Amino acid sequence: MEAAAASSSQARGWSSLPADVLVLILGSLRWSSHPIVALVCRHWRYAASLCPFYPAWITPLLLNTAEVGTANIRYYSPYYDKNFEVDDTLKVPGAKICCSTGRHLKMRVDKSSVFDINLVSSVLVEVLPQKPYALFNFVVSDRDERLFGIEAMFTIEVASAIRTNSDEWEDWNLAENSPDWSQLQASPGTNPVLHNSLLYLLAQDGRLAVYDPCRHHEGFKILDKPNSLGFKCEDSYLLESNQGELMVVAIERRGKKVHLVKLNEQSMEWEKVDSLHSQTVFTGSLTTMMKKTKFNWMQNMIFLPRFYQWPETVHVDLVARDGELAFVPKLPFCADTYLDTCAQDGRLAVYDPCRHHEGFKILDKPNSFGFKCEDSYLLESNQGELMVVAIERRGKKVHLVKLNEQSMEWEKVDSLHSQTVFTGSLTTMMKKTKFNWMQNMIFLPRFYQWPETVHVDLVARDGELAFVPKLPFCADTYLDTCGTNIWSYELAHGAATKEFWGTERADYSIWVDFGDN
Repeated sequence: MEAAAASSSQARGWSSLPADVLVLILGSLRWSSHPIVALVCRHWRYAASLCPFYPAWITPLLLNTAEVGTANIRYYSPYYDKNFEVDDTLKVPGAKICCSTGRHLKMRVDKSSVFDINLVSSVLVEVLPQKPYALFNFVVSDRDERLFGIEAMFTIEVASAIRTNSDEWEDWNLAENSPDWSQLQASPGTNPVLHNSLLYLLAQDGRLAVYDPCRHHEGFKILDKPNSLGFKCEDSYLLESNQGELMVVAIERRGKKVHLVKLNEQSMEWEKVDSLHSQTVFTGSLTTMMKKTKFNWMQNMIFLPRFYQWPETVHVDLVARDGELAFVPKLPFCADTYLDTCAQDGRLAVYDPCRHHEGFKILDKPNSFGFKCEDSYLLESNQGELMVVAIERRGKKVHLVKLNEQSMEWEKVDSLHSQTVFTGSLTTMMKKTKFNWMQNMIFLPRFYQWPETVHVDLVARDGELAFVPKLPFCADTYLDTCGTNIWSYELAHGAATKEFWGTERADYSIWVDFGDN
């Protein structure tokens, strides 16, 4: 009887431990054990809720940043559909991201100078100094024991470097032979892949070049077969499957169709793959991965870093515990903070600089727009009227309203009177343009296809600004065109609205006007 009472008292003691004590205990446990703790009882589940985290190991993550070396690192999780942003940068401004191996990232700066950053400890190491007269398009790591630098611009050259027993790297050793670039044009968006100790380089048309590190002096050799993928594609990504097969994810223009093929090493031809056998492919960057996930909805899927809507950003610390990595939200943390917010209702607050001490005052009217919207942008028109561009969810409908300062209500605007509105950023502008196709249009920084980049100098001459292309210059590239690649809406009766599907938002953008002195 006494033994039973003692056992019952002990059980009650464990279940009634103070929450702050349980939080301390959780702080010493592996991340993966937290869900088990939460199953013990309601009190323990509450304590576990005080230690929020997102496991970083359950799927591959898309490392991204607005600007390498200066802006914070973000990790996009396809499972959570969130960007986890840490207070850290990639340390080397202007560097080109080359490849990832586990928790390490290789970057190239100034032709062939290679850096390695540990994404967890943030330790940055210059792996190899610059090799004169070499410009690497790709840098590939072989389990951090060897590095391969590949130039595929004018010739297909390869250099290798080996890490010594003292943890230092030998200098780049450039192969003697190199095929001419005209013989094979490398697919620009995918790294070469190590397969059966050989390095394979994918051409845009599906042909292959191979390099044997044991015959370094021979460099890359172009294979006679395969001759092509058998279809046209806009982007192609090379990978080695979990079964040790060489595969390609090939995507037709604008994602119209996706092909998955594997190399038959007997016939040396590409063959169609009909199933991933519950695996998942993460592609669209220089590194392509095939992984087994435990989430049914992700199995047999191919993921690309293209978003219908920019994912929510959560500010976190990346914390390692007993070999497991997790994103821990920064305090103050409230679960409600990370829910979708409601659209603004159209009310106004006003501030008078002459009465600075009073600050902003919320006006009694207007009460609302009279409709729901996801985004709204305030501007003053060229006629001195206060206007709002209001956009429903995913661009389904666009409203333009102006404030009637007598009734203090929003009124619908049916015409821009040949003006053009540039909105979708912190700055919204209304301008008169001389181009008929741009008049009565509303432009947002969303693109159906990422625009061509022209390298220029910004030159001022007698108060006028112009973009002057850098040499070498091809006149055909800069012919005047009237493209509508950017998302736009014509403010006209019966005009159709194009939704945001298939567009990509310009990150960290704002409209500027060089025509306004």
